Amino acid sequence: MSWRRFKILLRHLPADSATARAVGHSGWTTSDYLISDLWQALTGKPHPARPQAKASRPVMTSRRKSHRAAALRRAAARRQAIAAGDLT
Repeated sequence: MSWRRFKILLRHLPADSATARAVGHSGWTTSDYLISDLWQALTGKPHPARPQAKASRPVMTSRRKSHRAAALRRAAARRQAIAAGDLT
């Protein structure tokens, strides 16, 4: 079995399988989320067992912000040099 095949098999395991839970999935299926949305619509409160959403991005530190700003400045300078014909 190739690594690609193995990765595909892992990705498409049922959400409530032990392996899926071990690699970090909540164990909730699409139906579970829909039912919890109905619960919230009827009661006005979120379902108590609904998994909390993970943060989408880590918080940027000041060092990381400065590195990002420097990279954006270099990219802008490079675009200007290309537009002026200095670089190809």
